Amino acid sequence: MTIENIKSLNDAIDIVNNTSYSLKDICDEIEEKSLDPYFPFPFGIWFRGQPDASYKLVPSVFRELVDGNYYDEEMVINHFKLRDPNAEKSSMRLSTFDLLCLMQHHNLPTRLLDWTESILIALYFAVNDEAKDEKNGKVFALNVRRLNSITRLNDPESRYVCASSSIDTIIRSELARSRRKKDLRFALNDDQQLSTIEKIAQGSAREWHKHPLYLLKKWLTEESIEVGYLENCFDLLRSPVAVFPNRFNPRMTSQQAMILIYGGKINPIHNTTDSRLPDFITEKGCFDLEAINGRNGNDSILNSINEPAVNSLPFLKSFIVPAEYKADIRNHLARIGMHEAALFPEIEHIGNFIKKQWTFKRNN
Repeated sequence: MTIENIKSLNDAIDIVNNTSYSLKDICDEIEEKSLDPYFPFPFGIWFRGQPDASYKLVPSVFRELVDGNYYDEEMVINHFKLRDPNAEKSSMRLSTFDLLCLMQHHNLPTRLLDWTESILIALYFAVNDEAKDEKNGKVFALNVRRLNSITRLNDPESRYVCASSSIDTIIRSELARSRRKKDLRFALNDDQQLSTIEKIAQGSAREWHKHPLYLLKKWLTEESIEVGYLENCFDLLRSPVAVFPNRFNPRMTSQQAMILIYGGKINPIHNTTDSRLPDFITEKGCFDLEAINGRNGNDSILNSINEPAVNSLPFLKSFIVPAEYKADIRNHLARIGMHEAALFPEIEHIGNFIKKQWTFKRNN
């Protein structure tokens, strides 16, 4: 039986136990039975829970704030490093992607979207916010290998999940701290790991002059490029890729954290034609916000590229968590040890859990 709504823990477990029914749209028998020597199935099927079904699959740095403003991504990163006494030391040994993961951990806006390998953890996030108990929640299932086969710049046909050191991860991470073309050009030229990977790609790509990394570097140095090739490069760089992050803190381990890192860019200064402010990455709409937030009636770029007209292999599916079942699911999750103190092992969250657990109403 195909499950469309999650009304209990059993429903969630049945979804992953019977993939030929509920996940058949995003996963076929060939994928399930393929003998990947490194990452056998079900590795590559990730989940995300949201307490309000109307929320978009858009990272926090790209979300419009209540007053119509957006976050200045570069300044958020810079001031996190300036104001946190440990952040600058951390950034010296962490990659830019790892630094973004650290910022995400501290609830700062980033271009990362959190996912998990566990449907029960995703279900927790769909029901844990009691203030949203009157709203339907939603749990998403994502075939990340299919996604990466569409959105990766380098070697997409391999369907690999990216690492923090992958070309696609590095470029999208450096976009986060680059406002101008020369900032991104410097960051990419300065990255020794990327240079090594680029040499390998040059040797293996039959048509290196069409490779997105080659086109991106030519664009950054103002060299002429055929428009069609460049647009394809920009389309890829607006899109997210799936990354298996370095789980360098207990929370990421407890939550079985996985990450989508998005491309794209928002220009914090509206007048991009000002001659005093040349060289913006966002010129000519190459990383425009409309594409990141979805087109053609879709509410995110993930949904846009999941359309049958765009992609013959769907990778994204969702399940509604009806509002009237949220409280029961939350209680059942707590009984099996899926609660705030387990998924957020920092002392302040453990304290919150203890206070809730041991609060009582005094009888008069």
